[in-house]
Amino acid sequence: MKCSLLVVTTTRLSLVERLFRSLGEQTHRNFEIIFVYEESCAAEAAALVETFKTTLDIKSLSVPKCGISRARNLGLSLLSGEIVSFPDDDCVYTPETLSEVVAIFCAAHHKVDALLAARAGLDEAIPASSGVKALGAVNRYALFGCSETFLQFYRSSCVQRVGSFDEKLGAGTGLPYGCGEDTDYALRAVQAGFTVLRSPSARVRHPSVDFSDQAMPTKVDTYACGRMYLLRKHSMPLWFRLANVVYPLAALAREVPRQGVRTVAYRWRMFSARLVHF
Repeated sequence: MKCSLLVVTTTRLSLVERLFRSLGEQTHRNFEIIFVYEESCAAEAAALVETFKTTLDIKSLSVPKCGISRARNLGLSLLSGEIVSFPDDDCVYTPETLSEVVAIFCAAHHKVDALLAARAGLDEAIPASSGVKALGAVNRYALFGCSETFLQFYRSSCVQRVGSFDEKLGAGTGLPYGCGEDTDYALRAVQAGFTVLRSPSARVRHPSVDFSDQAMPTKVDTYACGRMYLLRKHSMPLWFRLANVVYPLAALAREVPRQGVRTVAYRWRMFSARLVHF
């Protein structure tokens, strides 16, 4: 099965290069990359594509400055694969990521329209695979905790039905909703009657939260705004909306022993922001 990977970036080309290097190591070789980037870095992006032209099948598209959802929507028309994914520019595929995903989609005993891979840290040790594994269908409540865009893989028929990303949501829109386009897309797949599974064997690496990032307070605020907007958009019940507000405080009991008190300010701000936007 051919895979289409839709990658969007603004100016973070060094991170895209890291992603491309990981894609060059895939054991499954039947894939293409749709690379969408802002016009402001067109020269640098073209040079990057040139670097990988002999090892990767890359279709590139330069777009004006716009939100990530709008940029993805512009790239959707270029997809030709049977499986579609949306890697973040700062994520990394393990050498077996696409092989694991394709094996699950191809397995006769799995009815799967969309697959959510497991997240791993950039340097986290990953145990050797003991064969294709997939959990049961994911309901709409669970999607709020496991459906980051870079973990999502869809049959092309599913993408055609679900359609475009919500351009109100995600980074760079100029609106306060700094996240939620990922979960929104998966929710719409479930609402359209498609089967979404989680897999513990397919892994995608992604950086952990950087508590020293000076932009983190702003990110937390916009992410909270996007989360609460999404809960309202999909008419999630009141108890679940309240649980989302309280969750950051509940998470401290698990995180403080492992990460120390630095996580307290982060989770408190998340709780406060979600409460404000409730």
